[in-house]
Amino acid sequence: MCKRFMILISLGMTIFVGCSSENTNTSENPQDPLHSEIASPQTTPRELAIRTVNLFIAEEYNELYNSIEEDTQLYLGVYEFVDTCKAITEALGTHIENESFIENFDYPNSYTIVEIYENGRLVLDIAISENGNIDSIFANVIPLTEKLIDNDIFFEQEVTVGSEENLPLGATLTIPKNIDYPPVVILVQGSGSTDRNESVFMNTPFLDIAHGLAEQGIASIRYDKRYFVYPEEAEILEENLTLREEVLDDVNSIVQLLLNEQQVNSSQIYIAGHSLGGMLAPAIAYENPEIAGILSLAGSPRPLYEISYDQNQMSMEYMLANDPEMYDTLADVFTWVENDIEILRGNFDGMANDSVLLGIYAGYQKSAKQYAGENFVHLIDIPMFIAQGDADFQVSVDKDFVAWQNVLENKENVTYKIYEGLNHLLMPTTGLMSIEDYTVKNNVSPELISDMANFIHSHKQIVE
Repeated sequence: MCKRFMILISLGMTIFVGCSSENTNTSENPQDPLHSEIASPQTTPRELAIRTVNLFIAEEYNELYNSIEEDTQLYLGVYEFVDTCKAITEALGTHIENESFIENFDYPNSYTIVEIYENGRLVLDIAISENGNIDSIFANVIPLTEKLIDNDIFFEQEVTVGSEENLPLGATLTIPKNIDYPPVVILVQGSGSTDRNESVFMNTPFLDIAHGLAEQGIASIRYDKRYFVYPEEAEILEENLTLREEVLDDVNSIVQLLLNEQQVNSSQIYIAGHSLGGMLAPAIAYENPEIAGILSLAGSPRPLYEISYDQNQMSMEYMLANDPEMYDTLADVFTWVENDIEILRGNFDGMANDSVLLGIYAGYQKSAKQYAGENFVHLIDIPMFIAQGDADFQVSVDKDFVAWQNVLENKENVTYKIYEGLNHLLMPTTGLMSIEDYTVKNNVSPELISDMANFIHSHKQIVE
């Protein structure tokens, strides 16, 4: 079993600790395992997975942490782990029942369990080690399904997108009413396996943006990412997975779909990328000359691993602040992180794809270097809108917003704006510099959405 340790939450996604598998290529187990007594003896991997779920539901987070393999614990402190668990539970509300328990037969001793809470579904992907401990645990919160909207201002349509015919992806096309051929925005998510609304806890940034833009006469399309719908496909590629499969190919296919969509202005297609999506926006525009402009929302021109490095530093500082005695334990981690970032900043093209750098396969990191925005901004000449919240602890104003200004200093068609008090989700912050900030139900800033609309309208062309 591989060891790709996720030290931090990814951009726009909450992840626990463990290896790379998010596999759900599964077979349904007809027995409902929940909810057995935590104290009862467990011997089989299946029973240990059940115990893991029950510990989470019972909010026994310290005991849950103690059940994780020791080498995995080195990369995630107990305080950060417990705080993450608490944040997820508080956002979900009251636990109701188990929905499903699935054994992943093509990945030894791994299980996918779905629990229903009052505010959404909790999906736990758990792998049990040969020692009978937790080898990996991933958590994803999925809000309850929302219906398509059809009101006096706009309507929504379900459409199918995707670059692979055998991997269709669901998407929502939002069209303003009483407007002929509106400009259209493709919403591109941050990293991780996220749905079309880019749901994080109970917050839905892309739903907010889509509806807000529609109210101002702009259409949009948002889609479920490939590995949100088909997580087993990521496991098949494993060390050969890149940003092309994760993002680029599917977005390129959406551009082609919109070029033939009669309800929108096909000469006014914009890319609005959040976080990783913002980082990739220049590469997307380069590959699609039809793009009229790009909007980077809490993105960066730097490679993704540079942001990961910054987050790792912050994570370790957080752990030490809560428990100074962890310094000796973390010393090896500090060395490991510094060695990896030195390799990433050099030429590592010859490194085997299954090597691991900063917890991610080298094959993926190569694509992060290849498709970084800084490599493409000088190859495109279209309007750009760069937006950043000053309360964002994942992508920083000091490093990332300034990096945009530096790489774009000779370009005239760029609009910059920093938003006071907005976090990484482009929502008002609670002041907490952790993922707990995202557990409070909120909405994307109306000011930001209006600025996006004004940017797009200022470059709008009339359909001939």
